[in-house]
Amino acid sequence: MRRVYSLSLPVIGELSLQHGLAAVDALFVAKLGLLSLNAVGVTSMFSVILLSILNALGVTVTVFLSRATTHATSEKTPSHARSLVWHGLVMGGSVGLTVAILCLLFATPLLHLAGAQGELQRTAMPYFFLVLSSTPVLALQTMLAACLRASGDTQTPLKVGLQMNLVHVALDALFIFGFDMGVAGAGVAYLLVQLFTLGLYLRRAAHHLPTRRDLKLSRPILARMMRFAVPAVIERLFKRGGQAVYLSFVVRMGTEPYAANNIANVLSLFTSLLGDGLATGVSIAMGQAIGDETSDRQTLQARLTEIRRWGFLGAAVSMTLTTLLLWCLSPWISLWFTDEPHVIQLITLVLGIYIFCQPFFAANLIDCAAIQAGGNSTYTMWVTILGVWGVRLVFIPILIFGFHLGLSGVWMCIGLDHMTRAYLYRRYRLKRDILYVP
Repeated sequence: MRRVYSLSLPVIGELSLQHGLAAVDALFVAKLGLLSLNAVGVTSMFSVILLSILNALGVTVTVFLSRATTHATSEKTPSHARSLVWHGLVMGGSVGLTVAILCLLFATPLLHLAGAQGELQRTAMPYFFLVLSSTPVLALQTMLAACLRASGDTQTPLKVGLQMNLVHVALDALFIFGFDMGVAGAGVAYLLVQLFTLGLYLRRAAHHLPTRRDLKLSRPILARMMRFAVPAVIERLFKRGGQAVYLSFVVRMGTEPYAANNIANVLSLFTSLLGDGLATGVSIAMGQAIGDETSDRQTLQARLTEIRRWGFLGAAVSMTLTTLLLWCLSPWISLWFTDEPHVIQLITLVLGIYIFCQPFFAANLIDCAAIQAGGNSTYTMWVTILGVWGVRLVFIPILIFGFHLGLSGVWMCIGLDHMTRAYLYRRYRLKRDILYVP
């Protein structure tokens, strides 16, 4: 219990700071006017997708490396572990560079796809170029942070995230208002803070970095990592794509339901951060347990079961209580965003529905992390695709337009999606009688 929670709590803080980075840009740019704020918003749509891809690659590094390094403070990282770090950096850097080149070459059609044309496109283009050009740097950061977490050091990424946010605030103020660069200044600040953060990670993770002898690419190692990474990336892309499609249904319901849904999503982000942090802690603890060759199979099974149990209990309780608190305070918290009575009523309604979804949501996050920690990312990919595209996107239009349940029907379908995936993960665990794939 102590192991899982000590690993998870810093990750929760780090994730909160990570989301705060985009919020800082929006907060400063909002003072420039609605056009500038929308310019940041359309770029953020692509940033979120790219971050999902990079996080999937980070999970790959965490899963493989946590089995090779079981001591957080070890100064003599084994050669195999350093080789895994090198392969992770090559994989992440290659993906980041490829994505950056594609985004920059097709910047105009991508902005058109996001609805940015005319004046909005011209305002967004400098910010888009600067933010997307930093993708290779962000990719290397993600890989190095994953290396630290895999070794059990989840506090260093938290400290780096705190320093990054403080520097980001100062650079935003300097370039946006001090040099009067507007939205382009926000892009310059973002690029500089990414370079600054990479320097911090290179210094903090120096003992994990490969030596000259480790700079060799092994086709079997790269193939194993790619077999895990590809389904993990596909899972994130289908998940994000499904969210975009279901939001298109909500848009058709009108301005007030759409606003209420967006505000409820912002508030529910606090609960998902708790679950994501605990899922990361479970993944690291399980990977290290699997990598500990001193345990026999039966002892390992018991350890993995305990890790999963404490992760689930922590996630289910904390996520449910947080959602309950948000529901109780929603009439007052909602006033920060809107003063429309009907919108506030809808927010309170959907958060009330979401309270009952939290145990199933927690089971999804923890069991997905547990199964991936064992090396099986293909099963989690299919479960996510089935839940988001086979349940959520099928039943949302039925409940909205067929039964006229409105926004409550949307959130009921989200709950049904969580229940379906929780059942499939539970069936997997009971059928295999183990939480990892040998």
